[in-house]
Amino acid sequence: SISMPPPLQTLDSALTTFLSGFSYGVSVRLPHSLLHAFLFGVLPAVRRQGGGSDDGKGGVGGHLLREAGNATWEHARTLGTFGFFYKMSMGILSGVRQCRRRRGGGGGVVSVADDGGGSIVFPSTLDPLVAGGLGGYFVWGRRTRVNEQVVMYLIGRVVFGLVKIWRAGVEGRGGGKGGRAVGKRDRENDYRVVSTVVWALSMWMYEERREVLPGGMRRSMEEIYR
Repeated sequence: SISMPPPLQTLDSALTTFLSGFSYGVSVRLPHSLLHAFLFGVLPAVRRQGGGSDDGKGGVGGHLLREAGNATWEHARTLGTFGFFYKMSMGILSGVRQCRRRRGGGGGVVSVADDGGGSIVFPSTLDPLVAGGLGGYFVWGRRTRVNEQVVMYLIGRVVFGLVKIWRAGVEGRGGGKGGRAVGKRDRENDYRVVSTVVWALSMWMYEERREVLPGGMRRSMEEIYR
């Protein structure tokens, strides 16, 4: 087999990740978009029009396809672009580290110059944090309905993970490599803590600061708790 140089390996990995991210985005978004457009867009329109099917822009079918297609394209494109950006960033950081190793500067860290003429050093374990943060800023940073949905989905997962990390630290054992395995009771406790905080803050915001809630969430809560 032919061994590619590191830059080409990074590019190949990034392109593969782009295709994987794009494909995954289509597979998860298209069914959701079709169902959402049908339930909350097409059906109400049909009822308002008394069963009519022509909205002047291709009818109900055209409306459904436009809504689903736009959301699917944005989700898949952004997910693929983020994957490409992340892999390229990780490759660049790895390349900088290898250059430092060859020059005898230590391969476990990357230095970034600061305004004071010195350098800010961070270890390789922070590479995913740096690459992910850059991708979050440049790729997911534009506030759209699709991007916001993905970020809100991630927030819940990240919060659960942080709660587990915090509890493991309090217990004096790591929850990851070489640490104590997380059991069923631990997961239930994690969920209970997050559920308590989330519902407490949600209801406080609904009663006291309703204007800060997303429109869909606010309308749903008003329908239930009015």
